[in-house]
Amino acid sequence: MGALPDHLYPVTIIRTRYGGCYEGGEWAAFLCDSDCIPDDATGDDISCGEWWVAPDRVVATGSTPDEALRKLMQEVSE
Repeated sequence: MGALPDHLYPVTIIRTRYGGCYEGGEWAAFLCDSDCIPDDATGDDISCGEWWVAPDRVVATGSTPDEALRKLMQEVSE
């Protein structure tokens, strides 16, 4: 994959805590530095489940890190 556009920096990609059960994929790409990922996104069952259904977030998931990043790029471009 080529260089990221400026509006997609910084991006942090992590393995999801619950393997996609709440998150929708095994990997998540966040449009932020790693220290800005909300605790609830990787928190306990209830907090995590509630965070991932909230509509006001810029994150994408996929079965691989590349897929998560590709989806994030699509989401931000729309």
